[in-house]
Amino acid sequence: MIKNEILKDSLDKNLESEIYAKRNRQKQFNNEIIFNDENYDKQWYLINDGKMNLSRVHDINLKEGWIKGFSGKNVSIVVIDDGLDHEHPDFKGKYRADLSYDLNDENDPNHDPMPATFDNQNNHGTKCAGVAAAIGNNSVCGVGVAFNAQIGAIRVLDGAITDLIEARALSYMSKFVDIKRGPRDDGAHMEYPGYFVNLALEDGIKNGRNGKGTLYVWASGNGGGNDDDCSCDGYASHWNIISIGSINHKGLTPYFMEFCPSTMAVVYSGGQNNINGDEDDPGVRVVASDVRGKCTTTFQGTSSAAPLAAGAFALVLEANPRLTYRDVMHLITKTARIPNLEDISGWIVNGGRFHVNEKYGFGVLDVALMIQEAQNWNYVAERMKCEVEYMGDFNLRVLLNLSQLKPGSKIAIKISAQSCITLDKLEHVVANISFEYSLRGNVKLTLISPHGTPSEILSFRKNDKSKKGIRNFPFMTLFNWGENPRGTWKLIIETKNDSSNSIGRLQHFSLILYGTKQTYKRFMQQRYKDFKHMAFFPDKITIQKIYERELIQSREIKISHKNLNQAVAFCWSYVSVSDLRYAFIKIPPSLLSKDVKFTIY
Repeated sequence: MIKNEILKDSLDKNLESEIYAKRNRQKQFNNEIIFNDENYDKQWYLINDGKMNLSRVHDINLKEGWIKGFSGKNVSIVVIDDGLDHEHPDFKGKYRADLSYDLNDENDPNHDPMPATFDNQNNHGTKCAGVAAAIGNNSVCGVGVAFNAQIGAIRVLDGAITDLIEARALSYMSKFVDIKRGPRDDGAHMEYPGYFVNLALEDGIKNGRNGKGTLYVWASGNGGGNDDDCSCDGYASHWNIISIGSINHKGLTPYFMEFCPSTMAVVYSGGQNNINGDEDDPGVRVVASDVRGKCTTTFQGTSSAAPLAAGAFALVLEANPRLTYRDVMHLITKTARIPNLEDISGWIVNGGRFHVNEKYGFGVLDVALMIQEAQNWNYVAERMKCEVEYMGDFNLRVLLNLSQLKPGSKIAIKISAQSCITLDKLEHVVANISFEYSLRGNVKLTLISPHGTPSEILSFRKNDKSKKGIRNFPFMTLFNWGENPRGTWKLIIETKNDSSNSIGRLQHFSLILYGTKQTYKRFMQQRYKDFKHMAFFPDKITIQKIYERELIQSREIKISHKNLNQAVAFCWSYVSVSDLRYAFIKIPPSLLSKDVKFTIY
């Protein structure tokens, strides 16, 4: 970690001077974006012009996309939450009643998702909708990322929830959904989707958007202050969902952020990095529509980050409506940037040459770069799947020793994926695990790929006192994106060394590997690279070079003007990409994508 903040600030200022001087010379940004919305000047996370005394390198790089005419037109976003005050001026003329429903009050003949009460208990869905798609230039509140997108809502989080109700919410005419649902962020609970929800998600990615797949966007979770782990939320860590985290005005994770290897990316939403509050916090947060025509400038958390991402994906889908949900995921992995130089801990360059971090995913979303890539996208191949299961040792005594858990133990279980000949490039990896242990929070699980990439799929959790262990829990990691799956995988099981008499055992371990099969020509070109590259932890100098190159590239975007006659579709957040922009060595041509749509949770 770079502790010298003066050095870090100096680097940022030097980069700012270089980037913005070049902008002025090239006269690429003569067009100014001006909105009359009362709090537009506080939306630093969209277009950071330095007016709020914040470093201008920290925003989602939206300006060039807006200038070139992309605003989410003909894209529909559905918010699955506690309802939507669709009479708010920010949603005038854009509310889609046909995409909306009230699952909390089946007696309502109109199935209107209007909140039951207009207070802080039922305003979350309205705020999310405003962040994603609030109208611009109406003198009210702020501007949504996709201010020309349409908006719908499913009211479901204001009453009893069952597996079937959740599935109905996910399936009901959803085009673009924003939801925060899962176990309580208290660091003590674990939960994953039930049978019907899994069916709904599978149907959405297969049949949504006329076969291109619905984009489901989910908030990664706000339980960091409770030592929670988003791997324990089987919704946010689902392989058919895009999980989005948040960072503050310095590109650092707020104290409430949960860390896990299933987070795909982060966006700016503000918040203190230190839970003790002993830092200079300018108080900048997200501007959002509120119930009864009101406005808030203090919306924060991953709940505000997910709709920001949803709005961004709407612009990408407008740029290329033919993108599948996996194309969008690949766009994210290809274009996301390292967000800061102050906290460089945890970065890994995996065997597929992607940089990943349990705090930041692949990095911060870069909207303009995603649009540029989307306009010239090479669509990803069909998703394939391979399953392997640990069968144990034939020697019963050895098997018992391997699977036995007790305080202070550390065991390694190996499983071979050599038979996975249908996959050459990985996307999502799911480890299904069952174990017994009398103090669940004292167990840590780490999955290591054949390329040496470690994924901490379950962390120690001080608040988890459960004696139940887990049964067939699906832990998902994105850290192996682009790697070849074949070889030996390792599951490392560690338990805390305490004075308890805890005891347990591993009961089940299997892997579900998702990815693509390369063409024969591509395989022959890459076969040695696929097996040669091992994961590594980049040093400070390497990370600085990647950061600088990515930031400069981000500010030199050349987006084609929107074709007004082009058909547009819906935006979803799930993409896959074949090659990593290995920035400090070479930045490949930015040509990719076409047509996307997504759903936010």
